[in-house]
Amino acid sequence: QLEKWAANHIDHIIVDEYQDINEVQQQLLKIIAGDRAQVMVVGDVDQCIYEWRGAKPQFITTRFTRDFPDAVNYTLSYTFRYGHCLSLAANHLISHNTLRDRKQCLSFFSTSDTVVRCLVEKDPHPILAILEELAGEGRSPNEIAVLVRLFAMSVPLELVLLEAHIPYRLVGHEEVFSCPEIKALCGYLHLCRGSLAELATDAAADIIEAMLVNPHLGLKREIISELAAEIACQPASAAEVLLSAIHPDIPPFLAKRFEQTAETWREITRLPAAVKAGQILETIMSKTKLFDYYRNISARFSTSENRIKTCQAFMRFAWRQDLAVAPFLEKIKTLQQQGKDTAKDCLLITSIHRAKGLEWPIVIIPGLEEGFFPLQPDEQSTPLVPLEDERRLFYVAMTRARQKVYCIHPPDRKFEQMNKTGTGRYQQTGNMDEFPVSRFLYEANIGLSNRLGEAIGQGTAYSGPPITAQDVDVANDYLAAIDSSLPQVKPPGEQTTKQATEMDILTINDLAEGMLVRHQIFGPGVVTTVTDRRFGKVRVLFEEQGEKLLMAGMARLRPQ
Repeated sequence: QLEKWAANHIDHIIVDEYQDINEVQQQLLKIIAGDRAQVMVVGDVDQCIYEWRGAKPQFITTRFTRDFPDAVNYTLSYTFRYGHCLSLAANHLISHNTLRDRKQCLSFFSTSDTVVRCLVEKDPHPILAILEELAGEGRSPNEIAVLVRLFAMSVPLELVLLEAHIPYRLVGHEEVFSCPEIKALCGYLHLCRGSLAELATDAAADIIEAMLVNPHLGLKREIISELAAEIACQPASAAEVLLSAIHPDIPPFLAKRFEQTAETWREITRLPAAVKAGQILETIMSKTKLFDYYRNISARFSTSENRIKTCQAFMRFAWRQDLAVAPFLEKIKTLQQQGKDTAKDCLLITSIHRAKGLEWPIVIIPGLEEGFFPLQPDEQSTPLVPLEDERRLFYVAMTRARQKVYCIHPPDRKFEQMNKTGTGRYQQTGNMDEFPVSRFLYEANIGLSNRLGEAIGQGTAYSGPPITAQDVDVANDYLAAIDSSLPQVKPPGEQTTKQATEMDILTINDLAEGMLVRHQIFGPGVVTTVTDRRFGKVRVLFEEQGEKLLMAGMARLRPQ
């Protein structure tokens, strides 16, 4: 009856952001449309990232035409936000998904190009060098957004920014020292040092409450708060207060948990505070079985992983400081006293999910590590659909930028080599340590995307060598779609100035960036730069020997 009452009152229905629709909304749309309304929906299947609320790519790919037969598709291919380098990288990436339409994202000819850079994560964190470089260009911090897959990725960034006195805004999560996991770890360090009594009572109670729920004692929140306040008044007797809270009404399993917690706290008080804080934190996490607790209590893998990686990031920070417990806590106190910066001119840190629909001149994407992004359990294969969800999430992240994208990843020599050769395939070895860079950076084929994007931008003025790559299909489809005058991209060796055979010695004029070559002594490698054609100098990255500067006439390089 209600369905009849709602149907057939409207002539035209337009639904925007249709990729975010779920089953309930689809059914409601059908009911309201009835037999009368003409329905138009606008959406991008490649930006379907709200699967946690029921969104599915199938609503665009198959479901709409099933519920509304004889639909007409109109493809809006052009973007006016970013240039060819980023469009090519985005197309290379998303072409690995199967649950999508086969459209391409094309940059409009008048759109300025977008720089895509990959930086290795090291100490100090590369974000400091990025910000210094941007400041030198006269860029304002409020032009920058740091987009994270999990908020645990923001922890090392926040700590680095606080140390460098660089203002930032964190949207969507507690700031680093308000995070319950880190509050608890700081509390355990105070317990080890015996300095809980030095804190103001309210501050001590807040930290102790975090300790009592990481891992959780299993009591109601108000009881936990009362217990924390009681311990804060006599922190030297914390274990005894915990044991005295056991009364006959508490179930045996909870009483046992109280006893175990009290004993663990006693053990922590006996740890030598003169030892490095990083070592103490590692011991505390082991004694409290904190990670096991997070894995057992969290319904979603992403939730437990976020909490675990938050703790791990804080522990790595402690190791880098190389301080004993007391000076480390003083360091934390100093950083906390800086407080939240209220300056408007500061960079933004937020999640990729929150960034959809938004854009910034400059985007920084940290944590591009396999197993972390895409997020997946260690030593387990990821089913097709969750992996495609994660790939769409990275697609959304990188396409928020207008002018620059910085991708931060762990060291990976194989990635550097494949980036030079224009190879867009991730090696499925099952060993994340062997290929630690996120598969999405491999798939985005950023080396080829940058070279070709820059050439497209130059148009008929391009005078560089022919562009070669191992994986050419996406690039050539893009050239055809924009009706470019550039020649098609071909695999290395097919576009040399002389048709080289297996035994040919390559001259400097035969060599081009991205070519696979072989040296009699150094073995296989890839040409990274032709530094000087006049004097025959070329740089080659070899698999075993690293990068070498060679004289082409003496190196006697052959095609690989």
